[in-house]
Amino acid sequence: MRHRETLLAEWDRLDWRHKLDLLWRSTSAFWDALWLQPQRLEDEVFQDLRYGVRMLIKHKGFTLVAVLSLALGIGANTAIFSLVDVVRSSCCRSKNPEQLIALDSFNLRGEQRNFSRPMFEQLRARTPVFSGIFAASDWTMA
Repeated sequence: MRHRETLLAEWDRLDWRHKLDLLWRSTSAFWDALWLQPQRLEDEVFQDLRYGVRMLIKHKGFTLVAVLSLALGIGANTAIFSLVDVVRSSCCRSKNPEQLIALDSFNLRGEQRNFSRPMFEQLRARTPVFSGIFAASDWTMA
């Protein structure tokens, strides 16, 4: 490798045969490195994992704090999302949920658009097929 680096530094003084040989050897070294890269990455990952486990075993206080923090975070996240799911599903309870439908409005180019309040009022007044109709919106600020 150092020989190749030395030759590359003296590129201007080399004749065409040495330049061609240097290019060929550098290209083959590049392809060898590219071919062996996945194996090296795998070895490095396992080495890093072993090192991490050794450090966690060595520093028990840090490990305890990290595990408790993760457990508390995962537990709180699960509880909050479960609560949100219950609240969302309880506000829209229906005796026959399989009969619920959602209406969307699209323009001529096929892009989804929002229902306006007057359009909602017309649907509610002129559609006797539905037993009830309601609107919901997500309040996103642009």
